[in-house]
Amino acid sequence: MWTMTSQIKNKWSYVLPFVPALAVFYINLHSVDQGIHVDEVYWIGSTYYYHLLVEEMDWSHSDWQLLPARENPPIGKYLMGGWIDLFGDTITTPDLIGSFYLLFPPESGAWGENDDYAKRRAVADRVEPGVAEGVRRNQRIPLRSENLRSARGLVLLCGMLCATLICLIGFQCQMRLGGLLAGLGFAAHPIVIDAYNYALIDIIALTFSCLTVSVYIRIAFVDSAGGQRGAWAHRRLSLALSLALAMACGSKMNALVIVALGLLLWLFALGGWARFQSPVSKDVFIICNRSQPL
Repeated sequence: MWTMTSQIKNKWSYVLPFVPALAVFYINLHSVDQGIHVDEVYWIGSTYYYHLLVEEMDWSHSDWQLLPARENPPIGKYLMGGWIDLFGDTITTPDLIGSFYLLFPPESGAWGENDDYAKRRAVADRVEPGVAEGVRRNQRIPLRSENLRSARGLVLLCGMLCATLICLIGFQCQMRLGGLLAGLGFAAHPIVIDAYNYALIDIIALTFSCLTVSVYIRIAFVDSAGGQRGAWAHRRLSLALSLALAMACGSKMNALVIVALGLLLWLFALGGWARFQSPVSKDVFIICNRSQPL
């Protein structure tokens, strides 16, 4: 009887981490489509630089000097560009990214002044005249539906993966209830719902941030509790940590908060964790801790 109960618990431990991912998928499936989010125009348009980098291999093109090439970290838009390349049509012109700026009339002050104005004007001037006229007069965005669906598919996948990682972080800390509640809370958070319903970069950065936290815990808690490990195991974990953190910060600079969170986890690993021995306090800790990137 005890063996059977133990086997059932073990089977549930493999199923539970995917419950928050199913919640993300369910909420996305039943969300009302509000049309194109204005920031989707920017981020999908930014995948034009994937085209220049990977397909054209033109690393000296003058468009690399434009503002969108330099004002945000590149990893997220390259990943989105690669995904669109697989399931849609690559963005091959700066028309879409320039249309984003044209949506905000310069006379309203949205382009800033002096150098700021000049940088945004340079992007808007790269839009084909016919496309620019359609944006100005009718707000007709040159965004193809298949590219929008492809980009939204990527962020939905990242949302599901992120929810699963949050739940697994709880499991790593031996807080199954806390991990499950944190994952479900993530899936139902209104800001997060927007993040995985629209083609934005935030959820990509957050997914790599959660992966970074998972590796942090693997190093700080699991390894230290499991005794001595070989030098190669430590090197692999260190490499995984470096790559995950680089991908997170390379997608969006907000992910730098994970560095501070890593220091906090190390402090708990060095002694503070012993104060959180009761199951309830551990669950509260992991839920509050996972709310920080939001």
